[in-house]
Amino acid sequence: MFSLRKKTPRSKEFLEYMVELLNMNRRYAEAFLRAYDIGVSLTYSETLNKYSLSSQDHVLLESTDTDLFALSLVQQAYTAYVVDLRHGKFVGTDVEVAVWAILCSRPDVLESMDKTLAAYLEAHRESRLPTLFRVAFH
Repeated sequence: MFSLRKKTPRSKEFLEYMVELLNMNRRYAEAFLRAYDIGVSLTYSETLNKYSLSSQDHVLLESTDTDLFALSLVQQAYTAYVVDLRHGKFVGTDVEVAVWAILCSRPDVLESMDKTLAAYLEAHRESRLPTLFRVAFH
């Protein structure tokens, strides 16, 4: 069962997004959120705060909520790659699988952060991560 020591207000929404909309295996979604829930939620809040929340903007934001979830998840997965995976943390775990799955699932969002990594993953995903989509997604 999914549990965190301290859940953020959006924890359940991120889990639902990952499992239902991304079709990620619950095991990997939960592992990622256990490790990075606070970071994902902070990124989401910061993105919302960049917008002026007049009534029209609020309606627009509600209609693009899934894009904000995607942006927050990819940004956190990218940070996890740069800060943790490159330094050996979470290597060989479900968290690592989730990080690569998130980065590979939205190359369009990743490209806005790191074009080189996005191009590399696109070109080498099959050879470097051959079972990623079969394992991480249903």
